[in-house]
Amino acid sequence: MGLRINTTIGTNKGITNEGYVRIENYDLNKHVGMLNVGIGLYQNKSTAESASLSRYPSDVYLSTLYPNENYLSQNIDVKGTYTFPLTASIQISGSYVDVIDVSVLESQSVFEFAYPKLKSELESVFGHGNIEDV
Repeated sequence: MGLRINTTIGTNKGITNEGYVRIENYDLNKHVGMLNVGIGLYQNKSTAESASLSRYPSDVYLSTLYPNENYLSQNIDVKGTYTFPLTASIQISGSYVDVIDVSVLESQSVFEFAYPKLKSELESVFGHGNIEDV
């Protein structure tokens, strides 16, 4: 499971139109209602799969992204960690208050919850429709 960046981008490993992002790790903090996901960014899906088998996956990990091959001097901010709140709004005395609510993870996995949110975050960087579920 992962996300493909289906637009041409420049990276520290060269130009690609198959950038691949996957969740590498996550930290669920029920006490504060936060889910932190760490992502890995790769040249394409096959390099991500080979990284899973490698003793030194940093050889294929991308550390720098650019908007496209024509603007290699402009760096794109793709964070290594994304934080998603696990809260719900409830009404108390006529006002809405956000409270911790981890029940959303009772009916789906962390990955089913986080990938759509991560996709939305990446679309804000690369443009709507430029992130594909793979």
